Amino acid sequence: MLQALGNFLHDNKFKWGQQIRCFNRIYINKDGVIDYFLFNFKPGEINPEKEQAFEKLLSEFIKNYRFPLTNTKDFAQCSPVQYTDKQ
Repeated sequence: MLQALGNFLHDNKFKWGQQIRCFNRIYINKDGVIDYFLFNFKPGEINPEKEQAFEKLLSEFIKNYRFPLTNTKDFAQCSPVQYTDKQ
């Protein structure tokens, strides 16, 4: 999923400019649809404008993305992540 997000960001001309650390918590319903995608950047990691641009594109991405796994009930995934520009 994060690779698909990276491709989406790249296709929409979003650039990190450097490796960025973040913590994600993703809530997914039993059908694989993302209900919530929460993220937290380390303070000072990126500027507010870049964070707003990321949040806007992320919102667009999760409208159409379906997680490739399903379950009998809703589930969540959380993890630290290092975002970087697609090469």
